[in-house]
Amino acid sequence: MTVVLAHLPRLLLSILIVCLSQAVTALRGDSWCGILMCVNATVNADGSVVTYTMKSLNQLGWMAIGFGSQMAGTPMVIMWRNADGSVSLSQRQATGLVEPIPVASPPRRATVYITDANPASAVDSPILAFNIPSESEDEEKELVRIRDVSNSTPGPQTLIWAFGVTVPSSADPASHIEQHQDAGTFTLDLSKTLNDGGDSPSTESSAPAPTDAESETRRDPASSPTPNATRTSNGSASNNLVQPASSTATSGSPAPSGRQPPSQSSPPPSAAETVAESGAHGLLVAHAVFSAAGFVMLLPLSALVARWARTLTPRWLSAHWVLSVLLGIPAVCVGWALGPLVVAQEGMAHFVSVHQICGVILLLLYIVEVALGTIVHVRRKDGAPSAHPPRNVGHVFLGLAMFGLAIFQVRMSSSSRSTCRPPLI
Repeated sequence: MTVVLAHLPRLLLSILIVCLSQAVTALRGDSWCGILMCVNATVNADGSVVTYTMKSLNQLGWMAIGFGSQMAGTPMVIMWRNADGSVSLSQRQATGLVEPIPVASPPRRATVYITDANPASAVDSPILAFNIPSESEDEEKELVRIRDVSNSTPGPQTLIWAFGVTVPSSADPASHIEQHQDAGTFTLDLSKTLNDGGDSPSTESSAPAPTDAESETRRDPASSPTPNATRTSNGSASNNLVQPASSTATSGSPAPSGRQPPSQSSPPPSAAETVAESGAHGLLVAHAVFSAAGFVMLLPLSALVARWARTLTPRWLSAHWVLSVLLGIPAVCVGWALGPLVVAQEGMAHFVSVHQICGVILLLLYIVEVALGTIVHVRRKDGAPSAHPPRNVGHVFLGLAMFGLAIFQVRMSSSSRSTCRPPLI
């Protein structure tokens, strides 16, 4: 009995050391998965470095995340894989809805992180990862002061994401990047503790059926940053995270970055941003209404009048002219002019998508159609020939082609998020 009591303090000390070591080495992190890409964030053991792993679920050009809730003024980390397998990392910042530019001295400098699932030589790897300090020196002091006062841990942080399908032309971090395919916001809570198996905290929620890309992600746990994803009601996901090494070792060279990032809990969009989004959406609706009224209603109706009303009244030409010119020109011109205005307000590129190019073609066809109809009307006064001349046949077939392209435009705009949505960031 004496021996047992003598060894009891040593046994308690061993248990205490084991418990403390587990508490110290417990990793924290969170993850999110969207349609085009997934993001996994893991905080290392001492809390000084966060590893962000991005996985492409589509044709990979470049991927980016930003530490804020909007594009303007948010520090971003943009990454892409070059033809030789090397990875480029560029830290940038934008003044508005324009291409972000590199900045010279970031308070938080990111570095490329190479994982087993993301080897440096894998040209076709869909995974890109980087390490970044959890806070800058000034921000860390402020967070320590706030935590001492409130005795609370930081809550979820809001980030932005962007995904492009075109690889930049060179490995230079200052290279031009093409406009993103899509973008948006998401939240991560880095205070969540991962269990021994690397699982993030479970979140009970009902989830919709996964997409093919998400199913593929779940079938590949070795190379996926977010396998076994369970989407929550606010768009976050609970996943088995890819854990980085507990050290801060990194590879690759850092690139310039933006200003000091915001705190971990970013403020919601301001009233001015909400008004701007509502205004852009209103212009988009007006563009759709005027364009559809001109190309899908007035011009086809004028064609029907020209084809069938001539058998009922000699005034069919006046009705045809009123519908196609007097009412058609204002509707077509106003609707078409609102299109570039919406694109400019969203900060997107002009005349690059199929919808935009077809809109230009439609306007040119309408101008030619009006001019050709005027020539047909003037020549008709000189005495109608016995057979239809080529200009009359061309006028008819050009109208039919324009109507078919207009229907294609309507289907294209209704199925394309990039042309029908208000700005995401």
